[in-house]
Amino acid sequence: MAPKNRLTLVSLMALGMAMPAFAQQAPAAAAPQEGDRMSRDVVVVTASKREETVQDIAVAVTAITDELRDEIGLTTVQDYTNFAPGLSYSTSNDRLGMRGVTRTSNNFGIRSGISNYVDGVYFSSAIPASREPIFVDRVEVVRGPQGTLYGRDSIGGALNVLSKRPSSDFEGQFNIGYGNFDSSKVETRFSGPITDTLRYSLAASRTLQQEGYLTNASGLETEGGRNDGYYFEGQLEGEIGDRFEWWTRLARLQWDRVGSPGARTSAGNTAIYDTRFFAATSDIAPNAYFGLLDPTRVQVGTQVTNPTINNRYKFNTDFTNIAHLRPTEEAVIEAVWHADEFDIKYLGGYVSYNYNLQQDHDGSPIKSAKLGTRTINLERVSDYNENRTWFSNEINLISTGDGPFQWVMGAYQYQENYNQTVYVSQLANPGGSVLALGDLLAGNFTKPMPILPSGTGRTSYSGSPIPGASLVFHTNNQAVNNAYGVFLQTDYEFNDQWKLTGGLRWSKDISDGREYARIVNHYVLQAALAPLFGPAAALLPARIDVTRNLGGLDPATGKVGKGVINATVANPLGIYYDPVTGNGYRDLYATWEEVTGVVGIDWTPDTDTLIYGKYNRGYKPGGLGAAEVFGVLLPTPYTDKEIVDAFELGLKREWPSLNLTTNAVAFFYDYAGYQVSNLVNPEAPTTPGAVRPLPYTAYVNLPKTQTSGFELETIWRPTDNFRVLFNYGWTNPEIKESPALIHALDPFALDPLAKKLGAAASNGLQGQSLAGNLLPFSPKNKLALNGTYTWNLEDGATIDASASYFWQDVAYSSIFNRPYSEIPSWDQTDARLTWTNSDGNVQIIGFVRNLFDEIVYDSFGSGLIEGTKRNVAPQRCDTSVATTPTPGAIRAESCYASSETLRPPRTYGVELQLRF
Repeated sequence: MAPKNRLTLVSLMALGMAMPAFAQQAPAAAAPQEGDRMSRDVVVVTASKREETVQDIAVAVTAITDELRDEIGLTTVQDYTNFAPGLSYSTSNDRLGMRGVTRTSNNFGIRSGISNYVDGVYFSSAIPASREPIFVDRVEVVRGPQGTLYGRDSIGGALNVLSKRPSSDFEGQFNIGYGNFDSSKVETRFSGPITDTLRYSLAASRTLQQEGYLTNASGLETEGGRNDGYYFEGQLEGEIGDRFEWWTRLARLQWDRVGSPGARTSAGNTAIYDTRFFAATSDIAPNAYFGLLDPTRVQVGTQVTNPTINNRYKFNTDFTNIAHLRPTEEAVIEAVWHADEFDIKYLGGYVSYNYNLQQDHDGSPIKSAKLGTRTINLERVSDYNENRTWFSNEINLISTGDGPFQWVMGAYQYQENYNQTVYVSQLANPGGSVLALGDLLAGNFTKPMPILPSGTGRTSYSGSPIPGASLVFHTNNQAVNNAYGVFLQTDYEFNDQWKLTGGLRWSKDISDGREYARIVNHYVLQAALAPLFGPAAALLPARIDVTRNLGGLDPATGKVGKGVINATVANPLGIYYDPVTGNGYRDLYATWEEVTGVVGIDWTPDTDTLIYGKYNRGYKPGGLGAAEVFGVLLPTPYTDKEIVDAFELGLKREWPSLNLTTNAVAFFYDYAGYQVSNLVNPEAPTTPGAVRPLPYTAYVNLPKTQTSGFELETIWRPTDNFRVLFNYGWTNPEIKESPALIHALDPFALDPLAKKLGAAASNGLQGQSLAGNLLPFSPKNKLALNGTYTWNLEDGATIDASASYFWQDVAYSSIFNRPYSEIPSWDQTDARLTWTNSDGNVQIIGFVRNLFDEIVYDSFGSGLIEGTKRNVAPQRCDTSVATTPTPGAIRAESCYASSETLRPPRTYGVELQLRF
């Protein structure tokens, strides 16, 4: 069914539900009274660190309550992006974005542009926002720079998760649900008083999905979407006297996931298998698919062709990707002392987690094969780890008087400690000594490099974490990050209609870290030369260490890269080598600081209208480290800060006679320093006789981006029983200026869409301008439509029928906007039916997501496969003789292969909720 027809269907469903009610209603709908259904649309938020309703605050905020989530089926962060204008999220990478502001790397050295807060405590991930409604009172999507009150990483906005607090009366809830793909869940929560001044809350859940969306053609288990997780939390809340109140929450989360975030979310690219020994010049290990040429190979399953070509849900490997969280532990404490004219509020938080992701690194079902007479062990596993802890302390002074002048001031401290280790291991250890490449070239065969024992841990002082395996690749990005801030925001009401807001914040960020790296090529030299030298190849060293060939000076300056410390005349790179581990390492240090603020004016001509204009300055610190998680000791580890000057004009209006609420905002961003990793083409030197450096990889700052947009959120109740929600967002984040950057898929700028910038490098690579391109993962248009109708049954029970339609425009996965990086537009239809008994304590919910089983995209991208001839325009692999491989040989011309990451197919299920 075409998207237009689906939208028509949802509209007709909504109209059909409304018609009986229209036939019965009075000519003019009455204004809602206290306690009726309309009151559910009045939501209190804390976006300004005060409790205010959505309609009274001059901030673009979408408040998603627990009740709304249950009514229309907003379960995950991805669902919020369907619903809230300007919000985007990559499920596979856990990257949140707002109005074009996002992160382009998961390296911890690069910050997010969106602040995630759980009960006011900063969180490095958006995943907690997906906690079930039984635990969460509401989620606030605060769009636009929040550089005064929030500060850290809030250049694009903030996502606030507010937990349900203990209740004064005893209450409990028990939920159980089951759905297709063998998914199930059990949740419970109890809350109530212990004494007159002390209350508690206890909650827990277990979620399970035992079938995945993706099928392994090798016969191994399904992947994608599978999970097994637990969550526990306990809360205490109380008062001491009339002026002091406190609250604390402790929580623990752990899970195993065969899917996002991190594990397999895509079946892979659709190219014909390449069977040459090396698939690319930069490979550090053999291409496992060369084993298809050996009839005696050891393989899991019998699939010898790429199944993804004909089935986007099927892949072919000998290893099941799996992610473990062991565990996340959270602690938060809040204390408030009420003075006569102000409150003093303390908020402290601590979070720690250990995340481990194991993936099939060779990407094939082949374990070993022969090259000549030598057996090549091909099975490699990537082991990625995040060991992270952080804590924060914040003190706020908040005015509470009745006068026209109100203020909020505070101080903030944050510290984060992390290790981000990566290991690639050869599962079958080939044995033999390891020699440094430099020693080998010098003819020194008697100076072996260290070989660390396997299975001893996951630090830079251990070898492969897999017992019996041998290390191929290791990196570790570790650091201590500190952030500090002080802020003041004031409001002054001139009269009942006009209010002026002003605020300032000083922020400072410090990063003090160290990078480690080691790379070992296993028996590659022997295997590559075996066809030429036969048995004599065995005299060559089995394993070559190339670690000492990493790093370099900054090509743009000819000096050590900014942020690298401990460089000396004798060691100009600042890279040192550990004789015990064989690791190369270097120390990094940098600071960034900025003053940000807000100026705004509110006009309230009547009690139903708020018109506001505001200016916000936002800041995101720079970063240190490799451009990507798998990067190693790059010459330029430093990236500078981002700054945005944002202007907004908003209207919030209630139309009582129509039972209609409309919130609209137009915005413009002047955005400097957008951080992105890319291959840079240095400018030609002006000094006569100077040699122009070759292109190099760096995390660069784009000089200028301008973003304009418009967002509309509406709630309409044409009758007491019928509610319509309609949200729309238009965002245009356009790059205005850029350095000369080289496109990995079009390095010679031969695509007709390429805009050449500057002269080509000596190796022929040509820089391009990004002017006119859009920032990645930011669709221009988004809309969400929901209709919910309630039938009141004679016995007092109710039935709610809800239908939702979501549509998202095309977006791009790259700063180079090309057809081969275009994420197609998509639409999705959801439906829910809820029966509630007369007492309101029993609910049965039936749901279908993606009702028409459409292809709904999370991402789409392409990768280059090198051919003999590389100076060619981008072309899709396997579409011509020149781009189709022959057995054991390289393609005649370079080409690209595309892959897609999809959201779930049709899912459905039922849930029982009991309240007491």
